[in-house]
Amino acid sequence: MSKETLVVQGGPDAFVGMIGLGTIRPGQLCLITGSSHLHCLITKQPTSAPGTWGAYRGAPLANTCFAEGGQSSTGSLVRWVRDLVSGPGDDKISYKVLDDEAAAIPPGSDGLVALE
Repeated sequence: MSKETLVVQGGPDAFVGMIGLGTIRPGQLCLITGSSHLHCLITKQPTSAPGTWGAYRGAPLANTCFAEGGQSSTGSLVRWVRDLVSGPGDDKISYKVLDDEAAAIPPGSDGLVALE
């Protein structure tokens, strides 16, 4: 291999995010947000609960287990709503404005239900 050859490492976004957050030791939990929202947990022994995925042995580190739970597409749904209420063009409403407006009304206002 020549000295100019790039050697790089990749991985699943949740695992790479956990490394960046410093939550790769047993008993540490993190929330990964993006197009989905995941709670990720490293344990010494396999664990499971209703509505969770895993435990996956040896992920992301040897001699540990990985369990997760969350909602896929929730981040994408929020972006879709933002784009919908912002209208065409690049001048989009900020997520802060959406948060403030949502906090000012009760859950389920006007019969709104979002299914994921």
